Amino acid sequence: MPKTWRLYQDVLRSYPNSTIVEKVLITTRFLELPIRDIDRWIGESDTIADLGCGRGVLANILLKLSPNRSIYGVDLSEGRIERAIASAQGNSRLEFIVADVTDPQLYRTERRFDIVLVSEVLYLLSHGKQEQVLDSVASILKPDGKLIIKDYTTRPWYKYYMFWIETNLLYLLVNSIYSVATKFGKLGHLFRLITIMFGVRDNVTVSSPEQFVSMLTRTGWRILSGSFPSHGFWPHYLSICQKMRCNKLH
Repeated sequence: MPKTWRLYQDVLRSYPNSTIVEKVLITTRFLELPIRDIDRWIGESDTIADLGCGRGVLANILLKLSPNRSIYGVDLSEGRIERAIASAQGNSRLEFIVADVTDPQLYRTERRFDIVLVSEVLYLLSHGKQEQVLDSVASILKPDGKLIIKDYTTRPWYKYYMFWIETNLLYLLVNSIYSVATKFGKLGHLFRLITIMFGVRDNVTVSSPEQFVSMLTRTGWRILSGSFPSHGFWPHYLSICQKMRCNKLH
């Protein structure tokens, strides 16, 4: 516990001038991530592509656990990338850019990574886009590199239904109230912050573990490990994969 507490404090200090909302988001992210389960698959000096890096919380955690790593973070949101860049505080081992993980241009690079990390991204995409990303990331991995996926799944069922309520009913509730509250200035702004804080989204695609396995197999990945991290409020599935050498020969 003391080591975990110190790690949390170090990460929080990486975000100077953060608002209460942002501190809540960082804290929630820290508590929900299966940090040790992810970290044990990453070498002390590995290069990491963090796709969907958000504010760079996981990137900061992984670098603080092993300062010889180099992490290249990608996110679609300019605001989140701005905060991620600020959190790096000039550390050249942390690099963040604005880009879409579904954009094929992102993968047309000479850079190769030991690890590609896709955390809480796939559920925001359609099944077709998910497979597109899984196909594309192989091109930026070194020959023996690993793909680490952490995403939401349908088990255990009680966590999934809590997640379903948050992503569906809460979305409808907040969206309905927000449409009224926008007429009242600050109240509308408050509900916009609530939407951001709770990550309220529509149109999510949550896959079962069996669907994950099938999708990974179809896109040519060999699963080294598949697990359900027990801590945290939401239903997580963590998969460690390597590209199969003879993929799509026929």
